[in-house]
Amino acid sequence: MARIPAGEEFGQLAARPQRAPEVVPGANGEAIGQAVAGFGQDLQRIDQQQLRERKQLQEAADRANADTIMQRAMSSLDEASDAMGVGIKGGQIAKDQAAQQWQQQSTDLISGVMGNVPEALRGQVQARLDSRASHLGRGVGRAVMERDQSDVRAGLDQTLETAGRMYLRNPQEANNMVATAFEQQGPFSGLDAQQLGRMQQNWREATRFNKAATMVQDARNNNGSLDQVTKALGSEEFADLTPERRLQLSTQIEGFKTSNIQRAEAARARAEAQARAQLDRAQAAYTAAQGLVMTGKALSHDYVTQLSQTVAGTPFAKAVPELVRQAPEMSAFGTQPLAVQQQILQQTRAKLNQTGTSPEIEKNVNRMDSVFQQSVKDYREEPLLAAQERGVLPSITALDTSSIASMMQGLVKRAEQAFVVSGVVGQPVSPLMRTEVEQFSRLVQALPVEQKSSALAQVASTVGPAMASALGRQMAPKDQALGISLGMAGSTTTQGRYTSELVLRGSQALKDKAIKEDNAAITGVRARIASEYGNAVSGQARETLIDAALMIYYGKQAEGGGAISIPGAVALASGGVAERNGRKFVLPYGVPANEFEKKLQQLNSGAVAGQLPDGQVYVGQTPMSADDFVKNLPKAALITSGNGRYTVQAGGGLVTNSRGQPVFVEVK
Repeated sequence: MARIPAGEEFGQLAARPQRAPEVVPGANGEAIGQAVAGFGQDLQRIDQQQLRERKQLQEAADRANADTIMQRAMSSLDEASDAMGVGIKGGQIAKDQAAQQWQQQSTDLISGVMGNVPEALRGQVQARLDSRASHLGRGVGRAVMERDQSDVRAGLDQTLETAGRMYLRNPQEANNMVATAFEQQGPFSGLDAQQLGRMQQNWREATRFNKAATMVQDARNNNGSLDQVTKALGSEEFADLTPERRLQLSTQIEGFKTSNIQRAEAARARAEAQARAQLDRAQAAYTAAQGLVMTGKALSHDYVTQLSQTVAGTPFAKAVPELVRQAPEMSAFGTQPLAVQQQILQQTRAKLNQTGTSPEIEKNVNRMDSVFQQSVKDYREEPLLAAQERGVLPSITALDTSSIASMMQGLVKRAEQAFVVSGVVGQPVSPLMRTEVEQFSRLVQALPVEQKSSALAQVASTVGPAMASALGRQMAPKDQALGISLGMAGSTTTQGRYTSELVLRGSQALKDKAIKEDNAAITGVRARIASEYGNAVSGQARETLIDAALMIYYGKQAEGGGAISIPGAVALASGGVAERNGRKFVLPYGVPANEFEKKLQQLNSGAVAGQLPDGQVYVGQTPMSADDFVKNLPKAALITSGNGRYTVQAGGGLVTNSRGQPVFVEVK
């Protein structure tokens, strides 16, 4: 509850009531007179008392009013002081005008309220408010000082930022700039020595880290430069780096070095793959030209020009003139990445057997072997993807599998990529991924038999016989008939129709049980076909050829136009079987036995030159020149290794090159 001020705020004391003097009454008249006189005095005292009380009440009201005005004025001064402090620190009020502005503002504020203060109390209120304004004025001064300190700190921050950028170009000048700034401005920043020291330390850590990070980025593409950066980080200049940032830089350096090694290996692999692809293209062109020459066909000037351009820069370039002069030469370049990996492992282990080993060396050899085994596994499962993962292919061309026609459009480019990968693997690979093969099989299966054969022949014509066989092997596990048909690469019967048509008809007839299969152990169709092949081919290839001949046999039977002989079915399935030097072998498609011998005798050293790094073949450990090897081919035992592709058996083993790889002889 509000109290009426009694004047204590201004040092006043209120009048206290006094006891009236006692009157001793006299006798009768004197007593009456005294009584009348006393009554008048009482009235006078009452009037005086009331006057005093009214005066005291007025004075108390004036003091209360003055006190209220003063308190409000002081509150206004406080608010004005706070606002000015904020304005000074925020830059809205100039530091050099702050004192004058406060003096004017406080004077105006005080003057504005003094007119409402009772005149008797104005002096006291004026004094109190002036004192308050003076006190708050010192606060304004402190705000100016704090603003000055803030400006100094901002200047130090700006110096640190400028010097931080300068440090990359001129470390010594940047260090001097910071030292001078903190020496001259630090004492006026409002910061203690510990805070100033921490600012400088943080700057040293940041600038050293920024420079180190820049050095790492500049050197990131060269491992030698990264090693120099690592050495530099151990110098006195970078002693202020924190352990965490030093570890960060070290980790980044190691990551860049690893990436550089991987990118270099990928680039090398791509370059080697491209060189191998060029060599393989040259070999293909040379083989085609050789086929023309061997069949007595003349080579046009344009064809010779194109052939020369294709084989330029390859080992086949030297053989072309001889080929053109009716002395053809074939070459098959056998150095492939997987084979090279295997050879390195073999040579390394052979060397260690002579020089000795150690746990560290064994660890490295085992790691190399692990890489090789994984590569073999990946290339076996998905060749194109394995090549892409290792940087041999930058990307795999997309293939539209919505229809056979759309697939054919992209198959040409995909076949080129598969051609490159075939050089890496050392054997033809399929141009399709697993999921694409499944879709392709579904599309072909939906066609009538004649259209199936035509579609398969079109694919085989696009990708070539070797790649078609690889694609056929990829399809065979889920659809043997399609796989075998595609592997026939569009070969035809004497009547001009695709051999694959008989395979597909036979497969369908067996599946529909439209004909009865003869499964007798010795006299049955399969048994007689197997006997016809004998030891001409082995392994899975033998089973595939037997299945192909079997389906052809039953396909011919299903047509109702007359049966086909077992040798006839075998001839359609694989080209036929012949025997030389006590061993059976499979003839190339369309090449009779007598013509095969002529073609074999026409081969020269050029036929194997591309497979011989040192120009020699090896029978066991015994070297033999390529010329002598070719001269002895008519007397050699041949082992079938594909359509028209053979290895040579000698001395209980196979004839190899200096790398231990089998030497292949091709007769087309």
